[in-house]
Amino acid sequence: MFCVYYILIPLIVFLLTFVMLKVKYSGAFFNIVGSLSLIFLLFSSQFKLSTISIIEFLPNASLAFATSNFSFIFATLVAFLWFVTVIYSMGYLRTLDDKKENKFFMFFAISIFSALGVAFSSNLFTMYLFYELLTISTFPLVSHYQDSQAVSSGRKYVLFILGSSICLLLPALILLYSFTGTLEFDQAQLVANNVPRQMFLIIVLMFLFGFAKSALMPFHFWLPGAMVAPTPVSALLHAVAVVKVGVFCLYKVFYHTLGFENFYHLPYFKNVLIIISSVTVILSSIIAINQDGLKKRLAYSTISQLGYIILGIVLFSQTALLGASLHIVSHAFSKITLFFCAGAIYVVTHKKYISELKGLGYKMPITFSCFLIGSLGIIGFPFTGGFISKWQLLKGSLEAGQPLVFCIFLLGSFIAALYLLPVIFTAYQKNPNFEEASISEAPIYCLIPIIITASMSIMIFFCNDFLIEVLRVK
Repeated sequence: MFCVYYILIPLIVFLLTFVMLKVKYSGAFFNIVGSLSLIFLLFSSQFKLSTISIIEFLPNASLAFATSNFSFIFATLVAFLWFVTVIYSMGYLRTLDDKKENKFFMFFAISIFSALGVAFSSNLFTMYLFYELLTISTFPLVSHYQDSQAVSSGRKYVLFILGSSICLLLPALILLYSFTGTLEFDQAQLVANNVPRQMFLIIVLMFLFGFAKSALMPFHFWLPGAMVAPTPVSALLHAVAVVKVGVFCLYKVFYHTLGFENFYHLPYFKNVLIIISSVTVILSSIIAINQDGLKKRLAYSTISQLGYIILGIVLFSQTALLGASLHIVSHAFSKITLFFCAGAIYVVTHKKYISELKGLGYKMPITFSCFLIGSLGIIGFPFTGGFISKWQLLKGSLEAGQPLVFCIFLLGSFIAALYLLPVIFTAYQKNPNFEEASISEAPIYCLIPIIITASMSIMIFFCNDFLIEVLRVK
């Protein structure tokens, strides 16, 4: 029953903000109270595995919610980053004198509601409803500035994500239901007994690309385009509320619905899935190297790291799956740190391009120190959370008998160093134009969240035993 309370909190925040839309700063206030309430409820309630059905639309296809260890971890991640991003957004939007702050926070809350709905979904039907709601609720955030570029990118975002889910994901659900008579999770045996092999392969591919929020190539174009949004939105998209929902859904479908055991007799098809994911890891990393726009470079980095997670899933190894689950958490803190830093740089200097950052490292040492920590987390350097998750992925690749994937993981990290560390090197190059300029760190509302998320990127390394213990129990 508690999972319903978790989900309702951001919905209440959305409604209160809507009612008080014209009251200055009401959106930030309600979001802070809501996020803290959710964090308190998650940590204070006695966690129990439970399921609650709200209404049945079709036999074995109801609006229902359930708790699990992974959903609890994912929801805690959403709640914590909700709070941190709200604080950051206050500094970002007010420094830039944004006149639509309350509207921003209103849609921010409904996006969190949608993400939590996916996290606690008890079946594919509920997951699909909240997955689509997340697309619709994030559209106003992507097109927040309402200029021609923002409107165009927002339309492309919503049309691409909705189009892929309606054309691929929805038919996959219909096919699965027609063969098995259910959309419940944990029906692997039913799938094996009732779905013909050729149709099973088609359904797998429809799910793989239908969840386009996971940005698997070639269904990735929407993500770099969505970088026209305010930086807090970019951070939300990349850290947890959109792309992580995509890979979370793939995790639930492949592990809990289709069943790992149903792939063991399909070695050639497994290799196809591995190749698709590996191409995403490497190709997006190479593209990232050539991006001068800081947010675009980070966007292609995200596509690559999502490829890591999907590759961990399609290895069909318990250790690799654990690594994929850990990478959802570790990447969230590292990547939100990097986007927060990009936003802080823009707030202070209005610079968007890496080539313009020369000399800024001396003026904004805290920001670029945190950028370095976030970068090391993405690379998988020791003493960061990324090291733990990538270590498990490497072990999982060997466990699955895939030494080439082991090399792909290592190569991806090496290329990540090539596109992230030069940002730091550029920032500490001498620049006479900045030496006398009165440039300092971003406002405290921006700076504190950056320090918190960078610290969490390191803390995950030292708290990994707890995370591994929780995530091993599915």
